[in-house]
Amino acid sequence: MKPLYTEIKSLLESDYPFSNDVIEYCKYTDLLNSLKNIIFPDFFEHPIHFHPTYKRNKLTGKYKLMKKKYGRLPGYADRIIIKTKYNITNYIYDSIPFYGNDHLPVFWSAEILNISIATISWNVGKANLSFISPENMRIYFERFGKVPDIFIIGLQECQIKTKPNFDI
Repeated sequence: MKPLYTEIKSLLESDYPFSNDVIEYCKYTDLLNSLKNIIFPDFFEHPIHFHPTYKRNKLTGKYKLMKKKYGRLPGYADRIIIKTKYNITNYIYDSIPFYGNDHLPVFWSAEILNISIATISWNVGKANLSFISPENMRIYFERFGKVPDIFIIGLQECQIKTKPNFDI
């Protein structure tokens, strides 16, 4: 039996931890999951085990599940999909609790042929770019076990006038 929107909304807006059933339902209703093989054939995504990343209050990070007068389920705004013929080992795929935006960035780090690669998504919009500084990213590199050989930052909502105010 699928959960009701009101049950999910109540649970997500509380401070109580929620079960994997809620995560599985949010993934089930995710648009990219249903279209991934059509839009991105031969690409794959590592399993999602983290809470939905979108839509969040920019200041508190709590879910913001109303849009105008209608409710919405949370979702996964940022994704990292991969296409490679090489074996991927020792990976991490998780969201990062950096607030200041309406969704959380996603972090992926892995080893491919003994070369470590890390990727983070970041919505430039009106976010504080200092959150992706090397000091703030260190905890995720430590979880992976080392600083990656290649670090990729996927920026969203960039415009021709966007001037990143950070140096990696």
